[in-house]
Order: sequence, then structure tokens, then C-alpha cells
Amino acid sequence: MAKHGIRGGQQDQSFLEKVTPWKSTDFKIGAGLGLAGSGTASGQFELDPENADHICRVAGEIADDFQEALQQARDLSRTPPPAQDPASLGFNRIGNQALMLGAGHVKAEYAYWRNLHESLQKALAEYREADEQAKGDITSNGGGARKGWL
Repeated sequence: MAKHGIRGGQQDQSFLEKVTPWKSTDFKIGAGLGLAGSGTASGQFELDPENADHICRVAGEIADDFQEALQQARDLSRTPPPAQDPASLGFNRIGNQALMLGAGHVKAEYAYWRNLHESLQKALAEYREADEQAKGDITSNGGGARKGWL
């Protein structure tokens, strides 16, 4: 394997895991939490639902942009030589290798933002499920029967 986890213009999975830490990050979402709650342990973020939803949406949009850029970068790395002479063929081969390395960088950026988006989606789904469960528990225990009563 070459330096930085890149082999022949392709990144191996361990490299992508190192640059996309979000799969092992614990997002805690709850009402009354700010952008970053105090007292969080390393690898944990506490967010209120509105900020988490906004960050999730923006991360998804950025990931979509990088996915499109990745396809464009891959297309560029397949640029044909302008002529079939040895100089053009050699220069084109080296140029396409450089472009493939650039595509690998774009792939890492895409993975970073996609994993952040997916991790926040998962945390938001867990928060909403717990919130619905709590609402159901309150209603089934008579808490929702009279307005103004707890």
C-alpha cells in the first residue's frame, strides 16, 4: 500500500474510516440543548432537535454536491490523449493518474459528509422514536386526558 492509504489512485477502506469519524461519534439530541452541550465526553455531541435537523440537512446537501463532484473527477481522470504519439500518451497517463488521486480526495470528502449526515439521521430517528414513545406513555397513563394537567 502506498503512502496515505492510496493504492493506484484508489483509497482503501481503512483510509476512508480514518477521515470519516462520524460512524463512531455519539450524537445526543434533546430539547433544551444548544449547539454543543457542556460536559460531553470525547466523541460525543449534544444538539437540540432544530440544530441537529439543520446540520443534518446541510451535511446531506454537501454530500450530494461532493457525490456529483466525484463523478466529474472520475470522468476527468479518463481524459483521452490528444494524439496517439508516445509523448502525448505518456503525458496523458501521468495526468490521468494525478486526476485519479484528486478523485480519491473528493471521495474522502464525500464519505466524510455522507457519514455525518447518516449519523445525524440515525440520532434524529432515535430521538423522535423516544419522543413519540414518551407521548404515548403519557397519554396511556391519563396524562393527556385533561388539558393543563400533568
